[in-house]
Order: sequence, then structure tokens, then C-alpha cells
Amino acid sequence: MSRQFPTSSSVIPRVAGSFWCWQLAGWAALLVGTFPFKLYFAQYEWRLVVILTLLRDLPAFFYMLWMRRIYRPRAAWMEERLRDLILLIIALTLLGAGADFFAIRLVGAVTNIPQMENGHYLLMTLAYRILLFGIWSLLYFGLKAIISRQRQAEALREAEMQMLRAQINPHFF
Repeated sequence: MSRQFPTSSSVIPRVAGSFWCWQLAGWAALLVGTFPFKLYFAQYEWRLVVILTLLRDLPAFFYMLWMRRIYRPRAAWMEERLRDLILLIIALTLLGAGADFFAIRLVGAVTNIPQMENGHYLLMTLAYRILLFGIWSLLYFGLKAIISRQRQAEALREAEMQMLRAQINPHFF
């Protein structure tokens, strides 16, 4: 019984189509993982945690989708204009982290939670969002690079197969 391995053309759609699965799974893990910290900083007021999530994490989710719209047409920059791509990633990461910083300040002002006015907490959350947006960007472009290499390898294999077929059956030319 011969064993058939999937060709990279059958793997590519699964990897590319899994963006949404990975995106939603990552956000679900993030929300579950940060829930205890939010609960602590909200002084165990679960309603406030819901408000924090709606005011911070939901906009961050949509911000990442917007980043994807910005990144998608610039994916070719990985080989041509890498420096410009890195500057774009840094700019969008800092913009998103800065917007989240102001959201934290707004929530802190509205709710009067002393921990949210703490400078260490603010700096920690700013660094957290910079890491979150930066790592997401690197993962996005890493996945794009993997898919691109798979497609190039598949195209090369297909060209080699066409050449071999032409050598075996030269009368079709």
C-alpha cells in the first residue's frame, strides 16, 4: 500500500485559510490568559473587566485587522524594501500601543481605579501592547514568507514535471 503525502499545493490553502482560525484562537487565549490580571487590577469587579475588555481588547483586535489590510499589499517588500517594511511595522506597532495607552488612561479616569493610574502599570501595559502588535506583525510576515516559498517550490516542481513529461512524450509538441 503506497502512502501519499500531501503536495505543497494542498498544504498552502490550509495554511493561508487558517489565518482566521489562528487569529481567533490567539485572541481567545489572550483574553483567557489576561483575565486574572484584569480581575486583579479591577479590584475583582468582573463588570469592570468586561468594560476593560470591550474598551481595550476589542479595538486592539480590529486594529490588527486594519494592520493586515495595510500589510497585505506590502508583503512583497520583504525582499525588495525590507527597511521600509521594518519602519512600517515599528510605526504601526507604536501607533497601536499609544492608542491603547490613551484608552487605559481614559478607563482609569472614568473608573477611578488607583492601579490604573500607577506609572508601573501603565508602562507595563504599554510594553505589553508593543510586544503584542510587534509579534503579531512578525508572525504575519513570517507566515507570508512560508507561503511564498511553498508556492515557489511548487511552481519549480511543476515546471520540472512538465519538462520530464515533454521528454517522455516528445510527439505531443
